[in-house]
Amino acid sequence: MSPRKQEKCTESSILFCFLLSSTLLVLVHTYSNPISKGMAGEFVGGAALGTAFSALYDGVKELISKNHIFKSLLVNMKSSLETLKPLIQQIAQSNELLSRPEEELKGLEAVMEDGKDLISKCSKIRQWNIYKKYEYANKLVEWDQLLRRQLDVLKVQEARDVKENTVLLRTIEAVVKRIEENVVVRNYSSTVEPRDLERRVVEDPANKSFGSEEDDGEVCSGKTEVYGTALYNFTAGGEDELNLIAGDEIEIEYEVDDWFYVKKKRPGKDGKMAGLVPVLYVRYLS
Repeated sequence: MSPRKQEKCTESSILFCFLLSSTLLVLVHTYSNPISKGMAGEFVGGAALGTAFSALYDGVKELISKNHIFKSLLVNMKSSLETLKPLIQQIAQSNELLSRPEEELKGLEAVMEDGKDLISKCSKIRQWNIYKKYEYANKLVEWDQLLRRQLDVLKVQEARDVKENTVLLRTIEAVVKRIEENVVVRNYSSTVEPRDLERRVVEDPANKSFGSEEDDGEVCSGKTEVYGTALYNFTAGGEDELNLIAGDEIEIEYEVDDWFYVKKKRPGKDGKMAGLVPVLYVRYLS
């Protein structure tokens, strides 16, 4: 590999690694720091749901201060809503991160709309109307129970999202680590003193194929033997390539572009196998 080409590959790898690392930091920040604004802050979870939630919460607060008929029930509703808001925000963030549709929050949006209508009707109940007081007290209890069931569903969704976010973060971490290792290998390869590697032409191509057993005789005489070891597993993608297992000892014949033509012992048999392997998968042995 020419120094210029090697320099470009290293720069590209470093840039790609930097971009992935930056993405990882953003994901970690998003996952570890959910929005925790107050009730008057911007609501994250969709415009329709945010509008319904804000209208309901404001209506509950106003009714608590002006109407004492349902005060204890309304205080419970307000507490449920305050518990619900950060959970909705976290799920909305996870849905955006994982590219999920907003349908998961549609059921909750319908509950918010029903609650808003119920609060509006409760504000019109008079103290002397005992029947209406009893009827709407029961409706408030039923609505609060419905809201709590939605809360349980959202907790299950949050647990799922936490698991998927964790898997996503670990996957990105693994990719970044692998790229960093490759950059280190390339930098190492660029500092190794040039060996007497020769580019040779395989004799009689019609009678000899890559990945096949090699004759013991050398094609080129006077060639300095160079040995190496496989850094990683490599699966051949073509008939001219050779499978490697990390730790394999190999004999390096020559280098062409980003590849080494190498030989290694055939497992459990006499003779050797030969083929092409990526340069960055090989470390020279001293």
